[in-house]
Amino acid sequence: MPLFSKFQLPDMLRLTFLLSVCLLLANLTVNAQPVGTDTTLDIVNWNIEWLGSTTNGPADKNKQEQNALAVLRYLKADLYALCEIVDTAALGRLTRAMGPQYRFIVSDYCSLAGSPLDADWRTGQKLAFLYNSNIFSNVVTRGMLRNSGAAYTNFASGRYPFLFNANATINGQKRNINCIVIHAKSGATTSDWNRRFAAANELKDTIDQQLANKSWLVVGDYNDDLDASIVIGQPSSYFNWVNDANRYFAITLPESLAGKRSTIGFSDVIDHQVVSKTMDSMFISGTATVRTDVQNVVLDYNTRNTSDHYPVFSSYKLSNGDTSVAPIINPNPPTPPVVTPTTLQIQLIQNPISANELLLKSNQTVTNVQLALFNSNATQIWQVSQTVLSNGNNGFTLPQLPNGVYFLRVYTSQQQLQFKILKL
Repeated sequence: MPLFSKFQLPDMLRLTFLLSVCLLLANLTVNAQPVGTDTTLDIVNWNIEWLGSTTNGPADKNKQEQNALAVLRYLKADLYALCEIVDTAALGRLTRAMGPQYRFIVSDYCSLAGSPLDADWRTGQKLAFLYNSNIFSNVVTRGMLRNSGAAYTNFASGRYPFLFNANATINGQKRNINCIVIHAKSGATTSDWNRRFAAANELKDTIDQQLANKSWLVVGDYNDDLDASIVIGQPSSYFNWVNDANRYFAITLPESLAGKRSTIGFSDVIDHQVVSKTMDSMFISGTATVRTDVQNVVLDYNTRNTSDHYPVFSSYKLSNGDTSVAPIINPNPPTPPVVTPTTLQIQLIQNPISANELLLKSNQTVTNVQLALFNSNATQIWQVSQTVLSNGNNGFTLPQLPNGVYFLRVYTSQQQLQFKILKL
């Protein structure tokens, strides 16, 4: 019997079409990710690689712009914090194509350019916000740390943080929001790490002083991961933020611990979002994600025809916001300054670990030491108080641990540090 005798050709075409649609819908369902809704405040940060530059980034600028528009529409966010905006006219076209309710603001500075009058401003990587004016009102923006010579150097020759302050209103609920977008110093050398570390600490000092008890986010291209640095042997450049777990909530840290990446060619998550306590109280758990699913709308995204970075997305319920105290991981933690292992002269031996044994080497005798072990959900699972680390190797028996990532904090009366531990 001929293979097609049961069907006429039009029937076969219809069947093929229906099967194709079913497969496509199944694929989209498997790869489904949160998108913006009318009842949530949705925020995206995205490094659009050298948008509109005639000398860098994707070669086909028209295609880059078309793809960027497809991604922005797909995510349906209310606020986009953007890095590497070169051609402001291109951003203007994207904004108008998004709809009449959208507006954009670009930093009036960038690396090596203190104002739009400087020649380097036109061709430089600028920071920008694209926002829904139906959601945000009383918008004010400004560059942060612009009077600091140290910040000029540490933020890539003048690529200072860019602050967006506005009132967000959804379904009658109003909140004042501060969103800071950063494009940190890139590179994997010790010098690069030192500059990022100093920049992060100076920005933290300013946030702690000026935005205490307010709703804020720091989003953007951190150019480093939060669990451990891209610089081999160093903790994250932002470990002072991660360690301040009662005020700084690293909502994208789980993406790092899950082994994800935020760029096409690099194995770590270097694009992040860290939020305040009040912002965390509004945060919808599970929505902080690296949006690799943009490949659903730009099928050849991984050829870097749009960007070498993926967007990062998070959602918030304004009605959930309050000023109540968030749960404290350690009820009575010491609060000395955070230092590196080299400063405290304490090293972690045998990492990864396969047995439930912890070995620390100290180059001096240290008294009144507290050790605390946390799992990847920031829950404390083991602690030793008022112990002594002798000059040499010091062993401790841990509880039975499942395989995974853990964080060990070592507190002394003067200093503290953190180690990332892998249990195999």
